[in-house]
Amino acid sequence: MILILFSKNLNINASYNVLFASLQSIDRGDLRVIDINSYSFKELCFFIGESSLLVFDNSIYQSYLLSSLYKKNKNALVSHYVVNSSSFYLEVWGCLLSADKRKLFIASGWDLHWRFDFLGQLKNNISAIAWMFESYPLSFAAVPDKYKDSWMCDDNQKLNEGFTRVDPLKTYNEIVKSFPVRIELVHSLAAHEFDWVRKRKFWDCSIAGAGYKTRQVSKSSVLTNQLSLAPYDFSNKCIQIAHKYGKYFMPRHMSISARICAMKYNQKFITSRSRIGITCGSGIMYEVRKLFEIPALRVPMICYVDKQFSRLGFIDGLNCIYSTPEDAGRHAKYLLQNESFMNELADNAFQDVLRLHSSFKRSRDFLACLDKLNQGTLKGAKFVDGLYQIY
Repeated sequence: MILILFSKNLNINASYNVLFASLQSIDRGDLRVIDINSYSFKELCFFIGESSLLVFDNSIYQSYLLSSLYKKNKNALVSHYVVNSSSFYLEVWGCLLSADKRKLFIASGWDLHWRFDFLGQLKNNISAIAWMFESYPLSFAAVPDKYKDSWMCDDNQKLNEGFTRVDPLKTYNEIVKSFPVRIELVHSLAAHEFDWVRKRKFWDCSIAGAGYKTRQVSKSSVLTNQLSLAPYDFSNKCIQIAHKYGKYFMPRHMSISARICAMKYNQKFITSRSRIGITCGSGIMYEVRKLFEIPALRVPMICYVDKQFSRLGFIDGLNCIYSTPEDAGRHAKYLLQNESFMNELADNAFQDVLRLHSSFKRSRDFLACLDKLNQGTLKGAKFVDGLYQIY
């Protein structure tokens, strides 16, 4: 029996929510996919005892950390509705680590610049790890100063939430050394996310998401080239203000849920109503979900990415445009003047993301990896030249 355990919550990366939902839809007698919040600790221990392969997700430990934080400060703004007590999540976590089973840990919601305190517990205690960072990351030192955000400093600052800020390259090297069997598990999109195509456009460009310095430079480039920019910052600010006062008139979890839903809708609306989507994963060039979401909306994409990004099927000039933040506006202007090429990029990217990065495809590939791991034959899995290879 392959047992997959996770804690469904509002804070978990959307890609993993849709992955678990897709896995739950697979009808197999030897597969059980469980949200731990739906069962008692005793029932979970029984399921764990029955399994031959134990797969558990970072959301379980995140739930423990966030429930502990909320217990200390009822006014803490955590984008997560805690269903159970911190002791429940900690007991489950301890049971998972102590189980004498072949185990896989899914590192969902884990950026490389945060070193989680439980990493030491995982070493020599799990058989494999599934994560998003099989490609070689940048060190903070390699990021140009003009692209450096305030959090890009290797200061080993220990935070209350149970992790320490470090250089991403250090975390990467530690993971690779500690876990020789690794499964690349990058972002995936649910079927409904491919249905948000909108023909009527209001703006030339959109740059949604966190205000990284790279995105700020891209915004300046767009405006310098006299192109219209979707008002994402303004609309997002309105959502934050509404949440600030709305939480006094509704239960806390409803207020947080409403804020997250509004933020997701805002990003989709802004992007789908723009002729071009521009994005990046900061100066570190993380492969953020927007790099997949923009093509799914059939919006041509300009992105600041590492050359390794091509392994996921994104080819410069074929289904997207690679660009520095400074040149984003110039490239956008060129696309707007060459509509047929712009539409070709959007169509190619839509088809490629649908083919390679749907949650249906990702869940089946992941399950194939688990089958090999359960048999003791898995050596690893990753994208190579636009194809997912299991070996």
